[in-house]
Amino acid sequence: MNTPYPPSLTIVSPPLNLDIVSQNTTAFPINAFPSLLKNVIESLHTDTQIPIELISQVVLAAASLACQSIINVQPHYSQTPEPCSLYFLTLAEPGEGKTTINKYIMKPFYEFSAMLKEEYIQKCDDYDQSLTIWKLEKQVFEANLKQAIKKGYSGELQREQLTHHLEKKPKKPPFYQFIYEDVTNKALIEGLRKNPEAGIISDEAIIFFNGYLKKHLGILNKAWDGEVYTFNRANEETFDIQPCLTLSLMTQPNVFTEYLKKHISIAKGSGFLSRFLFTSISTNQGKRFYSPDNTLSERTLTALNEFYEKITSLLNQKKEISQNGQPNKETIKLNDEAINTWAQTKNQMEKYRDKNQEWSHISDIISKSGSNTIRLAAIFKKFSNNTTDNYLNSDDINNAYKIIYWNSLQASELFFPFSEVHSKIRDARELFVWIKHRYSNNNSPFLKNDILKYGPRKFRKIEYLDYILNIIINQTNIRIIRSEYGGALYITILSQDGHFVLPKIQYFTPYNMLPINTNIQFPPIDFSDL
Repeated sequence: MNTPYPPSLTIVSPPLNLDIVSQNTTAFPINAFPSLLKNVIESLHTDTQIPIELISQVVLAAASLACQSIINVQPHYSQTPEPCSLYFLTLAEPGEGKTTINKYIMKPFYEFSAMLKEEYIQKCDDYDQSLTIWKLEKQVFEANLKQAIKKGYSGELQREQLTHHLEKKPKKPPFYQFIYEDVTNKALIEGLRKNPEAGIISDEAIIFFNGYLKKHLGILNKAWDGEVYTFNRANEETFDIQPCLTLSLMTQPNVFTEYLKKHISIAKGSGFLSRFLFTSISTNQGKRFYSPDNTLSERTLTALNEFYEKITSLLNQKKEISQNGQPNKETIKLNDEAINTWAQTKNQMEKYRDKNQEWSHISDIISKSGSNTIRLAAIFKKFSNNTTDNYLNSDDINNAYKIIYWNSLQASELFFPFSEVHSKIRDARELFVWIKHRYSNNNSPFLKNDILKYGPRKFRKIEYLDYILNIIINQTNIRIIRSEYGGALYITILSQDGHFVLPKIQYFTPYNMLPINTNIQFPPIDFSDL
């Protein structure tokens, strides 16, 4: 991202043996992926030069969408299984390949959706024919009942025949839509009522951030949690659905920034954004080199076909479960080793979300990291070679944690400009510039009280002024001096040899620097460019 990570917020070392280094050189943990996913990510990256982080986000979203209908995950800290579904937000400039990679990765889903649509059309034809015959038969049974009554009979037999026939009225086949892009809240609820497991997949999520669904975050939060959502119609009809959703929203950074400026209090306050795995793509445009024929290599085609085969297999399992009316999903649990590893990773993340710590500004996101780690580990288990083992082990948790940790670094950088720390850094730099300008006007100290009178309005409250001044004094050559005999406070600048200029007064008066308040705990700020 373009916004520099705050120098003070030193990137923490994860507790396990992870291939992660400092923020600016953080290596994406591609080795954490199961080989089936790793191969398709690396080979597509080699052939297309699309950033590997972008490809990975789309692959993970596809894996989540494929698995959410057939598996749950059972955290050791809860008696209730959770969905394995995940939410993704990817920020990338135009031309990074969002649409291209989405078409490659999501191909089996769109084909599966098209197949369901064809089957739906055929079922509708069969339904129309059955309904026509049923209506004709209904007319006959109704006529028989009328004749019996007209002739003075009880018509009991005819009533039974008609009642039995009415019970056999053909039902219109439901249309199981499971991929949405541009959808209203009402349309989504109606769709989830028929098929509660679906995905919102958008390679141009400006539609989402400028649309209506963003105003109805309750159902999206419930879907991530796996909880029941109660919907009340205008006609007072009420029904419950238990949605399960995968979200993959890809958009341009400026679109998301504008969304945050307008809606961050609701989006963060409601917990909606805390559920996401964030990635911001560093462009490599201008450095991409393509093969002359611009075709996919044999290695990539092989990796894609293996990936497609696995996805199709999982989707067919979903279809079989739906057709057989078997709502129960396979439940993935943690063994004792996995629980211990998870606890280590969770405790490490918790340490850095405390006040004044590196991730305090994304505390809400870190609070969901433990659940996201278990969910991702369950998805990885389904794509690993050993698919018969329903228990997660330490390696499963460790590999998932590498991804979640990396996404947390991305989230930290993304939300830092909206944090309280960033606001204070900005204010400290602004006041530093104002002090230097004021000092240079007469090349002499000036009254601290002048800031309260003439400085920027935000610094005209003594408590906040003192706080920001202490930050500046701790990190620069700005000092406060006062006469040995007491009196007014002056702002001055300390020279390299440790001397400072005295106020321009008529009579010589000895001045002393006030001691620096070293209790101020605040990140280092770069004032060198001011």
